[in-house]
Amino acid sequence: MDVMIREHEVRGSVPYNVDYINGYDLSEAWRGVFTAGDFAVAFPRGLTVVADFYVDEPILVTASRNGPRYLTRDEYLKRYEEVIDEGHDLRLVFYDYKKHKFRNILKGPFSLGVIAADLNIRQDDRFIILPKKAAMEGILNNVPKMKNPAADAKIKRLNRDVFESGYAARKQFAGARDAKVILI
Repeated sequence: MDVMIREHEVRGSVPYNVDYINGYDLSEAWRGVFTAGDFAVAFPRGLTVVADFYVDEPILVTASRNGPRYLTRDEYLKRYEEVIDEGHDLRLVFYDYKKHKFRNILKGPFSLGVIAADLNIRQDDRFIILPKKAAMEGILNNVPKMKNPAADAKIKRLNRDVFESGYAARKQFAGARDAKVILI
C-alpha cells in the first residue's frame, strides 16, 4: 500500500517528490529508490527509506549458466550506502522486525510507529510532523472490523502495541540525530 501525505496531488507509480519510502523489506524499498532515476530531481528534499532489514523477495540481478543471482541483505545495504557516498541526501532507517515476533501482517503499524518517531526526533522544518496520537488514531480507525466487539477490542490493542513497539524501537537508537544509517 502506498500512502502519501502531501499538499499537492501525486500521480504515477514512481515515487517522485516523496520524503519517506516505507518498504516491506530491503528489495521493495530499493525499487523505490532505484526506479526514480535522477535522485536529486526525484527527491529534491532528500529521502528517508524505512524498511525491515530483511530480504523477503530478492530482485534478480543476473541470470547465467551458473544460475540466477540475487542480492543479499549486505549487498543491498552496500547499494544504499553507495547512493549516500555519491552525495545524495538519503537516510536509511532499517529495523529487525523478526525480533519483535509479531505476525507479518502487522508490519504496517510497526513501520508507521518508526516513521512517526523518526519525524518527531528529526525536528526538521522541511517535513510535517506526524503527531503520535494522530498516527495512532489512523492505525486504529483502519483496523478491520469483526462482528464481535471483544474481538474488535483485542485487534485494536494488538495494533496499538505493535505501533508503540515501532515507535519505541526508533526512539531507542542512540546515534546522532542526523545519522544517515540507522539500524534498529
